[in-house]
Amino acid sequence: MTRVHYFNYLIKIKVNIEDNIALIGDFKNWDDFEDKQIEYLKNKSKKLKLKSSILLFRKNFLNNGIFNTKNIIKIAKRQKIDNVIIYDYNENYLNFDQKDLFNNIVNELSIKKTVIANNYYECKIFNTDFFVNNFSTNNLLFGDFKLKSYKYNNIQLIKENKFEEFKINNKLMYMFDGIVEKGKQLGRKIGFPTINIVFNKDNKLLINHGVYACKVYIENLDYIFIGAGCYWKNELDQDVFEVNLFDFDKEIYGWKVTIEPVKWIRNGIKVNSLDELILLLKNDVSFIKLLKINKETYE
Repeated sequence: MTRVHYFNYLIKIKVNIEDNIALIGDFKNWDDFEDKQIEYLKNKSKKLKLKSSILLFRKNFLNNGIFNTKNIIKIAKRQKIDNVIIYDYNENYLNFDQKDLFNNIVNELSIKKTVIANNYYECKIFNTDFFVNNFSTNNLLFGDFKLKSYKYNNIQLIKENKFEEFKINNKLMYMFDGIVEKGKQLGRKIGFPTINIVFNKDNKLLINHGVYACKVYIENLDYIFIGAGCYWKNELDQDVFEVNLFDFDKEIYGWKVTIEPVKWIRNGIKVNSLDELILLLKNDVSFIKLLKINKETYE
């Protein structure tokens, strides 16, 4: 059985985990490269009589790529990995002593050995050099991250809005996570309140700008809503994904949501008045409601 552990340096909560060997990798873009690393990890785990773990570094609780955290956990379960360790960090970690960070990771998480590829880079702190320099002979190098090739098919399917085909290929739906932020509230003023997720240049989505039919899972409510989502660039040159949730009108700023684009509806259209915008949104909502999207339960 795969166990999931959430951890960060600032919250001193003891993690109950057996001695293990941990693989550090690009799991948000899990591919054949990571499969080979997993095979190596499991062989070493068996030989050394240690539990197998994958160590996922997640910045600001987000790790958007091909696979979000929920999907990474599902893949790890398929691979029969003993532990998924999710290590949350933010920009402030750049100010911490690297030796203290390292000791905190290996001691609190009972990591006896690590596996990492040459030239792996998560951020200025967490990279191949960090583990090689601090763990010395207890770090095992396997593969070269510079030689990793991405499955063109997966990325292309997302960019071409072929979400059902992506599901068939991966046995997973494409989805991404976000933290709800407060916007200008124009949608609320015209009768279409939205939740807004803002993405910076380092955390852009793979999908193209446009309007989508969406499922939205609100973690704090443990409930799935259907909605009309729009991915666009605002006047501050930020990528924003906003969703008008049907039959929902509550302020949830700061809450985490998981969004699953189900179907592409149309490209963005420039409007010249609020009346044009209202008509456009009404048509989008009506069309999406006609799709009768099932609210499948998230595992």
